[in-house]
Amino acid sequence: MRKNIIFGLIAGLVGFGGLASCTDKDVTTTSRFEVRLTDAPADYAKVLVDIQGVEYNVNGTDGGWKSLPLKRTGVYNLLNFRNGVDTILAGEEIAAGKISQIRLKLGHNNSIVLKNGETISLKVPSGAESGLKLNLHAELEAGLAYVLTVDFDAAKSIVEHGNGKYSLKPVLRAYRTAASGAIAGKVTPDTLSTTVYLLKLNSVTQKNDTVATTIAKAGSFLIGGVAEGGYTVRVAPTYKFQPKDLNANVTIGNIFDLGVVAFQ
Repeated sequence: MRKNIIFGLIAGLVGFGGLASCTDKDVTTTSRFEVRLTDAPADYAKVLVDIQGVEYNVNGTDGGWKSLPLKRTGVYNLLNFRNGVDTILAGEEIAAGKISQIRLKLGHNNSIVLKNGETISLKVPSGAESGLKLNLHAELEAGLAYVLTVDFDAAKSIVEHGNGKYSLKPVLRAYRTAASGAIAGKVTPDTLSTTVYLLKLNSVTQKNDTVATTIAKAGSFLIGGVAEGGYTVRVAPTYKFQPKDLNANVTIGNIFDLGVVAFQ
């Protein structure tokens, strides 16, 4: 059986209820990160794992650990999340840059329920309680949303010792995927006060809906957390010049660069 834990911020995607973009105070310097939980079949009635924390390390040192807030701490039945079903464990917008490791922190309330209805507690090694570490060495690019999947192989992780005793010795692996794209550009002159609108054609009304806006900072702009697809980007100075519309085709994991948008 496999349990997947996914880090990223799908909630930050256009079309998923939100979007990350720069403001008039700063340009986007963050990435979206989310945690999901899923599983595959196993020969038990329930596999109950007590999840108390998820952390990531930005520099590989003991002082580099940072917490991701869980939606709910406590016991999860892995068998509820199989055959493509998952649940979000945690999600947050974090500083873009390197992540060297992640770790999953378990509590004491771990158990399995056998098919005959018997519940058996699982002893967890002390190292598992302090954190199950996985090397990642990933680079998160500003403006993009990412999903990190951690496979928790419960079939291999549950060890039967005989005499009705079991223990939990987690077997994990991790892989990262991008979950969004982004759009960037540069307005000249860079002193020009400019608002940038991200527009998407509504298939019902056949009119453009505004899905995001941002303000160019020193001429630069970046709209992050954009779902894959075609968009119109309207670059609109607040005075003197007429807006310019440009086409952008966003793909997952990439920043579509509009280049220089010149007004003169």
